[in-house]
Amino acid sequence: VSQDVVMKWPTSEARYDRSSDPEGFYAGSTSPRELLLRVAKGDNAAAAEIYKLGLRKDYINVLFGNIRFLQDDDRRSVLNGFSGAPDEFRDTLLTHANKIAQDSKRYIFFDILLLLVGGLLGVGAISSRDMSTGTLALLLLVTGGVGSVNNLRSLKVANEVLSTL
Repeated sequence: VSQDVVMKWPTSEARYDRSSDPEGFYAGSTSPRELLLRVAKGDNAAAAEIYKLGLRKDYINVLFGNIRFLQDDDRRSVLNGFSGAPDEFRDTLLTHANKIAQDSKRYIFFDILLLLVGGLLGVGAISSRDMSTGTLALLLLVTGGVGSVNNLRSLKVANEVLSTL
């Protein structure tokens, strides 16, 4: 960052320099979500950028996390676009989706266990009128509920990726 950018911050903006950041994000975008939305609209330059960056493990995690929260139509469009991706990218995405599917199944089991234990503790707390047990039961119920919703969504998207690619 040059000194004038630092001195004039926040009025000035850092400029994107593709030559000094060859591994960086697509020049017209600031986030993987924006890249995915461009791919959904048929932007080949954004797709090429995702294919290149998607070979890195940390980026494929971010990419899958953003695919999870796309609207159904956009997600289908992106995955259909990815079906024509280079083999190395598709293999990386399929391997990651397979791992997510396996992990989600395991975590759903633990979420159900948390819900059951929370429910039993809640019944015990109601009958004994113990506030601390009730608080613990509520915490377990909320944690199990949120976890199960997230893991079911991850499993759904991972299965969609596996079936499309």
